[in-house]
Amino acid sequence: MAKFRYVYTSLWTDGKVIEEFTPEDKLFFLYLLTNEHTKQIGVYQITKKHMAFELGYSPEVINALMQRFLDHHKLIRYNEETREIAIRNWGRYNLIKAGKPIMDCVRRELEDVKDTSLLEFVVGSVSHESLKQLYTNVLNGASNYAEPSKQSKPKDLDNITKRDYIILRDGQRCFYTGLKLQLKDIELDHINPQVNGGGSEISNLVVSYNKFNNLKSGTTDLREVVDFWNLKHPEIPVNYETVIAKINTLKEFEYERAEANVSITVAVKNEIYDTYTLRNYLNTIRGQKEKQTEKQKQKENKKEKQTTDSEVGQSVSSQSDFARLVEFTNQNITPVLPTIAEHLGYILDDYKDVDLILAALQNAVLNNARNKIKYAEGTLINWRKDMITTYQQLRLKMKEVQRDATNSQSYERHSNEEYDGLSL
Repeated sequence: MAKFRYVYTSLWTDGKVIEEFTPEDKLFFLYLLTNEHTKQIGVYQITKKHMAFELGYSPEVINALMQRFLDHHKLIRYNEETREIAIRNWGRYNLIKAGKPIMDCVRRELEDVKDTSLLEFVVGSVSHESLKQLYTNVLNGASNYAEPSKQSKPKDLDNITKRDYIILRDGQRCFYTGLKLQLKDIELDHINPQVNGGGSEISNLVVSYNKFNNLKSGTTDLREVVDFWNLKHPEIPVNYETVIAKINTLKEFEYERAEANVSITVAVKNEIYDTYTLRNYLNTIRGQKEKQTEKQKQKENKKEKQTTDSEVGQSVSSQSDFARLVEFTNQNITPVLPTIAEHLGYILDDYKDVDLILAALQNAVLNNARNKIKYAEGTLINWRKDMITTYQQLRLKMKEVQRDATNSQSYERHSNEEYDGLSL
């Protein structure tokens, strides 16, 4: 999820904005450019109910605004079935540079687009050739192959095979053509052929369309294979330079993942399939540790007589508390992505008592809340209003409530007995 989006100051001097936009149009357009659902590619999924809730407008107002931007301003397209929206000229301001992390991010997001025709609305504003090629590959592939409606996922995430991981990492797409494949059409290909000494390590294995792999067998010259494929399938062109860049990006990612000791199981559970996500994940974990260390140093300065052993014990305890939150969330709510881990860290920093936080999360699970983490935060806020800031205080409060309920029942029973006696 995006942390920020660029909005150029020239927006306010644009002739269309000045002459045609109402105040509501301006707010709505800024919302479309900067809301938390936006993605790097300019196409993202959002419902009209979300828009109404987040802007504080009625559904009728949202429908009217959408219609204006669709028919009058012609700045968006919206698929009512997939709930996906595309923003015109997005690429002109947000897809200017194309480093490896950006390429990885764009590639992953393009794979998740359900209505690929929306990409045609955006690709015209993408000037960077490498990024534009990614859009083109998806558009060309989508019209010439019966892609599956959704990606297949293994049922047991604790027993991920090498094949499972590679298919998930590559988004169930052919590494060379970009086509999203039916499972029956998938073959694992050795980038560097075995006859050339290529091994079966994960960094040398990719998802390949069986038709492409058939051309690759019997030759060690990748450029020759690409040229032959383009000759046979001009409707699904493959760019040799793009493939080489993808190979280098893949090897860099797998090297960093191995160096960071991130297993394929952890990678799958946290959806870590590129260097951008890997670094975010590592930075989040590292950042949480640094925050805990900093807080520990502040405590050390306040307590001059604190011993070294107690300092180390508190630091380990803080990290253990965070690990407990991550483990509970992973097992009972949702896989802990970097953004979720960061959110849990903020909650732990705010409320301190991990057992109190776990009680709130458990309460959200028992109540089957739609957004369990937000529900738990609301519970913690209410408890704090009731002067409950520790798990011990919560237990005492629960005992008081139970005792009051028992006394109330006893009083009612006693009153009824007296009344019965008088009536006799």
